[in-house]
Parts: sequence; structure tokens; C-alpha cells
Amino acid sequence: FITTMIHSIWQSFLLLMLYVLITTANPKSSPLTKRNLLFILLGIQLSSSIITFFIIFSFPLNGIMDDVVKGFFSWLHSYAELFFWAYTCIVVFRLLSALVRWNNFTNQYQQNLLKAPIDLRLFTQSKALHFGINKKVLLYCSNAITTPMTFGFWKPVILLPIALINQLSIQQTEALIIHELTHIRNNDFLLNWVLVITEALFFFNPFINIIAQKIKIEREKNCDVQVLHFSYPDILYAETLLKAAQHQQNVLTMQMAAVKSKKHLLERIHFFSEKNNLEFKNHNPVLTVFGLMIVLLINLALAGIFIQKENNEPTIAAIAPAMNLQSNDNE
Repeated sequence: FITTMIHSIWQSFLLLMLYVLITTANPKSSPLTKRNLLFILLGIQLSSSIITFFIIFSFPLNGIMDDVVKGFFSWLHSYAELFFWAYTCIVVFRLLSALVRWNNFTNQYQQNLLKAPIDLRLFTQSKALHFGINKKVLLYCSNAITTPMTFGFWKPVILLPIALINQLSIQQTEALIIHELTHIRNNDFLLNWVLVITEALFFFNPFINIIAQKIKIEREKNCDVQVLHFSYPDILYAETLLKAAQHQQNVLTMQMAAVKSKKHLLERIHFFSEKNNLEFKNHNPVLTVFGLMIVLLINLALAGIFIQKENNEPTIAAIAPAMNLQSNDNE
């Protein structure tokens, strides 16, 4: 298992390089396309790790490795149990901490809910229908939060901080609601939990962390693009996000807040401020699919370099002469 985790580092590096190549070849890809591609890469990494584990588990190490690699795996084998239990404790701690923080947050926000103004609730329902969202979307204001956020899959809820809403115009508040409705339409809440679990499983892997950060940025960029599609001025929307950033305090990892990082916020504002960045082109997916399959095969092939099945059974080439010899003896 630990060897599989080590393999995941260079496997995820290859996947990240593939993402760079694909996005460089298709510079006009939309943020939603990039987000979906990054999630596919995470899925390939998970599949590669599972298959790699069964390859290493099923086939013993052979003498094709040099002394340095042999020494490393021998040392790793000696401490594998210690590493495994340490890894397990860290993953369980991270997941339980996320669940406890989320449970505390849900209990806290439910005690501080206020109904949003009727005009904002009607606006939310009308835009939800425009997005094709069949679920009933609830809109509340709360003193327990410092930034707009969305959560819930079956019963999605949009929360707006009262302190922030009091400083925004109607248009600015509507822009934030559209931002959050885009999260709901794209099932970002559910996918965000997948991201939280993946980050916990590969907490040691810097390339998985980079992919996760890119997913979060492209996810927010996609929401920004949707807001501008409703003809809200980019200056007004940028001012809205800056005000949200000024009010923001601690945000949990499982929460999808409109603003999380000020550094990423500046990147987003720069992105949607350039009109050329909002002109997207659909590209041929054949190259992308071909590249993903090639990288998956390379991942598994390189993982198999360090192992080779010990074949103690006679091969067909060895069996054939023996059968002929036995036949001659019988004659």
C-alpha cells in the first residue's frame, strides 16, 4: 500500500503535465471544461492507484531492479507497517475533523437563520428555473457566516451574511445569488466532498494538492462567467467580490464560499475583466481522450517496471518439446 502511495506522486505529476499540454493546446477552453478535465484526472489517479496496488500485491519483486532501488524497497518493507498506520491515523483524523467542523457549523447556522427579503427569494426561484434546477432552492440570511455560501445536494440552501448584504445594492446581491445558483446547477457541493476526501487520501502528494487548487479556481471562474452572462457589469461584480473578501473570516474546507483566497480572487477578477477571456471555443475531445488513455497506460506500465511475476510454471515453449519426447518414448 505504501509503495502504491509513492507511485501516486509521479503518476499525478504526469497527469498534471497532461493537463498543462491540453490547456496549452486549447487556450480558449471554458473554466467548466477545465474543471471537468481536472476531475477526470483525479478519477484516473484513483483508478491508477487501485490498479497499481493490485499489480504490486499480486506479483512479487524480481531481480530486475538495481541495488539502490532494492535497498530502498527493503528499507520501506521494514517500516511499512509503521508508515501505514501513521498514514491511516492522519487520514482518519482529517476526515473526522472535517465532519465535526461541518456538524458544528450546521448546528450553528440553523440557530441564526433569518428569512431573506421576498424580492430576493422570488429572484432566486425565477433564476433557478432559468438554470433548469428542479430542486427547491432556499435562500436565508445569517449572522453566523461572513461570506456567501451554498450547501446541500437534495435540498440546496444559499446563505447570505447579513453584515455584507446591508452594504450591497440589489444588483450586487443578485449577482452573488447567481454565483451560488451556478454551484447548485453544477452539483459543486457533492463534487466538493469528493475533493475533500481525495485531498485527505493524498495529503502527502503535492501534485494532487495543485490539481485540487486548480479545480477550486476554475469552479469559481465558471460561476463568475455565468454572472457576467446575465449582463451584470464586470466592475460592479468585481466590487461585490472585493466587499465579500473584506468581510470574510475563516471558511471551512467543505464550504463553497464565493470568496476564499484573496490571491485567487485577484486572479479571477483579472480573468473576467479581459473580454477576450470570455470567448470560449469547443475543441475536439478526441485528442483529450487519447491523451488520457495514453497517460493511464504509461502510469500502469511504469508501475510495473519494479515488479515482474516469478514464473515457476513451465511455459508453452518448454512444454512442447517435452510432449514430443514423451510421444517418441511411447512409440
